[in-house]
Amino acid sequence: MTNDTKEKMSDLLFGIMSKADKLPSLDEKKKFYLGYLERNLDYLDVDEKVDPHSEEIEEL
Repeated sequence: MTNDTKEKMSDLLFGIMSKADKLPSLDEKKKFYLGYLERNLDYLDVDEKVDPHSEEIEEL
């Protein structure tokens, strides 16, 4: 992974976290993050399928 790619990913994650932090409740933040994951799972390069509703993800 190049430094440019790492910087772009960092900026993207910071933007996502900034939007979520503005939401008033923990439940709304959870819905925001899970919704983002569901909309963007197809773009992730993973070897295994990820279930956005799994207990491990929900704990995050």
